[in-house]
Amino acid sequence: MMCAGAPRRRERRNTGAVLNPVPNRVVTRYENWIGGLASAVALAAVVGVAGVASAQTTLALQTVGWQNETLPGAACDANSPIRLHNHVAQISHTGFGDVNSSGSNRDLVQVAAAYDVTYGQLGGVGPAAAVDVVCSNNGGTADGQIRFAEVVFSGSATNARAVGLITPQQPHRAQVSHVPLLGKVKWVNGRIVVAEYWYGPNDPTCCASGRATTTWAYRAGKLTAVRTVVTKRPTAMSGATASAASGSSPT
Repeated sequence: MMCAGAPRRRERRNTGAVLNPVPNRVVTRYENWIGGLASAVALAAVVGVAGVASAQTTLALQTVGWQNETLPGAACDANSPIRLHNHVAQISHTGFGDVNSSGSNRDLVQVAAAYDVTYGQLGGVGPAAAVDVVCSNNGGTADGQIRFAEVVFSGSATNARAVGLITPQQPHRAQVSHVPLLGKVKWVNGRIVVAEYWYGPNDPTCCASGRATTTWAYRAGKLTAVRTVVTKRPTAMSGATASAASGSSPT
């Protein structure tokens, strides 16, 4: 009996020694596989979020629906913000006073904006956008134009905020035939360089005779015109005696 039982005990011990490690190794490999999969998923999620965040940082202002954005009232000399609806808004009681509007409300001003938004880097601010604005008397012609401006925004798609207003820098405007125009906007070395079209006293509304560029920079918490260069002076005409001065003159 002793001899017969001994092999059975050894067999059980040998069986246990062989079989027990196998499930342990299988479980360990399974756990490692699950752990690796979870790590990969987590890493992919982090990379995905980082990619989205990076895209939002790079393209934040480009994703703003400017045609329905709110502009500061100062763009058209108003006391309250201007809410665009598909690029257009109508406001009244502005600092322009009676603008001979085509409707019954003679001080009604039409705002048309965000048809040519540009983007760049503004020193002291970072990514920024310049939104074009035209204020008029709702007459539908160039004669009814009152002001041209660019509103400069910074921030993000969900929190765009105005940091300044660009307007033409032509002096002695009371003596000209039309308000000066703003042209192409360029972003150069952290500054904004804007083309301007200046009118002389007898220029037709179609054709400004003067040309200038103004450089704007963000200084001491404010967008400031730092230099205006006149590349062509507007024609000063008086009947048949025309006197034209042209050249380059910084102011």
